[in-house]
Amino acid sequence: MSKRVLHVMRMRGPSGAENHLLELTAALRRHHGWLSDVVIPSPCPRALDGFAKELASSCERVQVIPMRGDVSPRLVLRLGRLLASGRYDIAHAHLVHADWYLAAASLIADNVPLVSSKHNPDPFRRLAAFRLVERAVNRRYSMAIAISEALRTFIETSTGARTVTVHYGLAAPAGPVPAGDGPRGTMQLLAVGRLEEQKGFDVAVQAMALVALATPCARLSIAGDGSQRRLLADRITALGLAETVSLLGMRDDVHELMLNADILIHPARWEGFGLVLLEAMRAGLPIVATGAAAIPEVVADGVTGILVAPDDPGQLAAAIIELIQDPARRRKMGAAGFERLKERFSPEQMARGVATVYDAVLRQREPAAAWDGSR
Repeated sequence: MSKRVLHVMRMRGPSGAENHLLELTAALRRHHGWLSDVVIPSPCPRALDGFAKELASSCERVQVIPMRGDVSPRLVLRLGRLLASGRYDIAHAHLVHADWYLAAASLIADNVPLVSSKHNPDPFRRLAAFRLVERAVNRRYSMAIAISEALRTFIETSTGARTVTVHYGLAAPAGPVPAGDGPRGTMQLLAVGRLEEQKGFDVAVQAMALVALATPCARLSIAGDGSQRRLLADRITALGLAETVSLLGMRDDVHELMLNADILIHPARWEGFGLVLLEAMRAGLPIVATGAAAIPEVVADGVTGILVAPDDPGQLAAAIIELIQDPARRRKMGAAGFERLKERFSPEQMARGVATVYDAVLRQREPAAAWDGSR
């Protein structure tokens, strides 16, 4: 008989954690027989129409619920009714809003064990008041899943929650390493993510002023949207980079953008994992990224990419220039990343890790070992 899990995640639009949920629900069903329902509170539900339709292909039920503010007693009651329905074996929260709302709902109906996935070491998690509330919330959960070892250490230190590591997974295409379109006369650099302080795209724009001097053929495209869009646009203009750096806005063709790029740039200041790194490896792209937080668990420095210090446009520019000037090394790193994705970050490994946690919670005992996605 199939088992059923209720996933809850507040969303504004598809990004790393959201796309992880897409991969996870499909892999849990395919490899372990877990059926998924998903509840998505959202301040902009219309923006999720396409994503919800895609998610529904691997789930039993997908509900997108309008949620304008951060406080919604109605959502607590709705989740409480779902927990009390007898339909679910496990309820799984993703990101902080879901953590708190499911915990509150479990006070209404405590018949379903709760699991929480932690996706980011956000700076607000270090605040004393937040940590105090988070510790109380975590007591409602049987287990926490961190998406990297770096994040597991952070969560256990800040909250004391019982935590295991399950890395993100992403399916690699069959066949050889994907190849781009060949010589184009320009060197296409790509960055993908929310336009927020965390992602460090302001540093990438500064670095491009140096890159353009050494390699005028380089072009950087940044796909994504967020609160720093105006700041980045102003900085691009101020540095005279209007012909060198482009802000593409939100895109639903990221994989195609990667297949037509030469290098992925990821200058994050902090990162819980960075699904975009796996997406680049799937496309056979070498990566220039920072060595912040979990990134060294994904990008093998000197093998699948080059890691530099955060907030250092000089180092970032030097690494980009180094790869631009060495096409053989770019190809070698891209191929190594493609193989690393298949060997260490498959959806099967991810689903096995999460299913192990579910089964251990249902058996009311600790997992035999933390699953880190590499076995």
